[in-house]
Amino acid sequence: MEDYKLLYEEMLRKFTQYKISVEKEIQKLKLQNLEVEQKLNNISNIVEIGKYINSSISSDNLTSRINDMIVGIFGATYSTIYLNKDGEMAVKVTNSNICEKPSKEIELYIRSGREFVINYESGIYPNESVKSNIHSIMGTPICIRNELVGYIVVEHTLMDFFEKENLKFMAGIASQTAIAIENANLYGKLQEVAIKDPLLSIYNRRYFYNFIECRMNLNKKRRFSIVMIDIDDFKVVNDTYGHQCGDEVLRFATEIIKQHLSETDILARYGGEEIIIYIEEFENEDRVFERIEGIRQHLCSERAGNSQVPIYITASFGISFYPNDGDELDDVVEVADKMLYKVKQNNKNGVLSSAKECVF
Repeated sequence: MEDYKLLYEEMLRKFTQYKISVEKEIQKLKLQNLEVEQKLNNISNIVEIGKYINSSISSDNLTSRINDMIVGIFGATYSTIYLNKDGEMAVKVTNSNICEKPSKEIELYIRSGREFVINYESGIYPNESVKSNIHSIMGTPICIRNELVGYIVVEHTLMDFFEKENLKFMAGIASQTAIAIENANLYGKLQEVAIKDPLLSIYNRRYFYNFIECRMNLNKKRRFSIVMIDIDDFKVVNDTYGHQCGDEVLRFATEIIKQHLSETDILARYGGEEIIIYIEEFENEDRVFERIEGIRQHLCSERAGNSQVPIYITASFGISFYPNDGDELDDVVEVADKMLYKVKQNNKNGVLSSAKECVF
């Protein structure tokens, strides 16, 4: 009987050990499942975040929207996105109205491109700082193909608010942000290609017309002037010195013209060696004439060629005005073109305004 009792106790002991072992294994599996679920949730969230971010690549407020999203996701007090500008990390956007440089320790992390989490009970910033109540801060680099292009820093007033575990999720957001920034840059380049002349880096004819017609639709009473410009004897330059030199002359003329324009003026390549200007803000027709005459004098006073081939060029200019010369843009451009043609017939190198009908 005693033997059975001992056997029972031994079996009960082994069963209890087995039960404890199984329960531990089940608990371990549960924790692993929770960890997997958390990772899947993070991945799912990052995918959704990526969709949201990349839906805004055409927006000028892309980084602002990303920053607002980061504040909402982490419940941060402050969030700041830095972007690399001329080799230095500069603040691109922040939800803080406090323009304060990061502490030296944080700045070192940003420069090195390393992620970090810092928690200080006494506060991360000095007591005299307006951010002295910040006790928890986290930072993650933004990289495109291993190149550091930016940095995200989030801050909170509560101690230990950010932990190292948060860095994994933050790194996913930084990756999506990097993709969005690169896509936005590519989108910007494509947009520029669509509206800019590749040789002169000024607007093309199509954009010029679209822009002005939109302006006219917004305000039919807005006055403006159109200036048509043609480089005199440009074919001779091409035939004598080659098309490469001709391109150089066109770029030279464009840069001279730019120096005489205001921020509201629009410059575009009309076609070939013809350039067109839209001037919106002017006192009167005489002031427009004086500005264009200044361009003409500047053009013919400087050498346009390179050091081996010194070339001096002249240009002819025709000026028209809206609404004086027509109700439609095409009509106003046609008048400017007629003024230009008259200059060409009158020894070139002159300016003719529809308001003056006088060549100088």
